[in-house]
Amino acid sequence: RGQFSHAAVLADAGRIDEALGWLNKALEGGNLNFLRVARGALLQAAHPQIRDLALAYHQRAAQLGNETDREALAQQLL
Repeated sequence: RGQFSHAAVLADAGRIDEALGWLNKALEGGNLNFLRVARGALLQAAHPQIRDLALAYHQRAAQLGNETDREALAQQLL
């Protein structure tokens, strides 16, 4: 969560490339509940590259999660 929060501060300061690096680190180490919540936050991001990461967070949550996560991902990909 700290990596994600740091990325938000960087993004707000216009440092998108650095923010993306931290968001990818958060994706790698995030647990299922974090990934679910963070995905929603990413969808609200102003920068398109950051919004695009929401799909990666959803895919990782589907790997770690249950059938509900996988079904939600399948619906998103339609």
